[in-house]
Amino acid sequence: MKRRVLQIFICSVIFFILPVLPVVPQTEQGVEVKDAPRIDPESMADLMESLEFLSKAGKFSFTAETEYDALQGNGQKIEFGSVHKITVERPDKVYSDVVERDGTKKAFIFDGKDIYFSDLERNVYASVHRPGDINQAIDYFTEDLQMPLPLGQLISSDVSEWVKKEIYAGGFVEQSTINGVLCEHLAFRTQNIDFQVWIASEGDPLQMRLVIDYKNSPGEPQFRATFTDWNFKPDISDSLFVFKPADGMQKIAFAPLLRTELKSEEKEGEKK
Repeated sequence: MKRRVLQIFICSVIFFILPVLPVVPQTEQGVEVKDAPRIDPESMADLMESLEFLSKAGKFSFTAETEYDALQGNGQKIEFGSVHKITVERPDKVYSDVVERDGTKKAFIFDGKDIYFSDLERNVYASVHRPGDINQAIDYFTEDLQMPLPLGQLISSDVSEWVKKEIYAGGFVEQSTINGVLCEHLAFRTQNIDFQVWIASEGDPLQMRLVIDYKNSPGEPQFRATFTDWNFKPDISDSLFVFKPADGMQKIAFAPLLRTELKSEEKEGEKK
């Protein structure tokens, strides 16, 4: 991953005079097309190495300090944020403790059989039976239940397949330091998002920072995350993945499941 000094110098000069993403002449039906986007092979290899390293880790934990934009009705973007403490034990266990900036505490737990999501501020929780692995749980939670889990793809072991299919341009930006760690700053593009990632230049290829631009969403909001406290030998107790509702905590249904239940009740009523 670590580039030679000469390579770094050359790339630095290039990026003073060209856009961040490298371009090379390409041909289309015999006609030269200038400024056509391309993927820098070394940068792509760095990204894949980082994703595959995490996907092969049997268990790990980390902290993510996130920031995200929320578009208001008047067109202004307001920043919100939260701190996530995530523990993963493959193939089928995840615990995520979330503290929003306003003090609201939430938790996501998957124990291999059931998904639990709790909001301690409102003293409510929801659960659904969904046996499977982490990938299946994340896909179900974000797609079927339409619930946000912004770092879900980071811990999914199949994200590299999505990356290889969706990225159409990307390259090396510079070497920079995040929280005292020298990193490779890379930038990539897909049809729906642009993203930047900072990967440790030496040692394990850990992601230290991630920035996502949702360029097709109204206002083009950003999601930003800085990662710390990576631990690949965490002391994990089985009790971490056991959900116990707090005293007086009310169970509610996930919105899509509630709508399905209401439709079923309506159909039963029509039959009667």
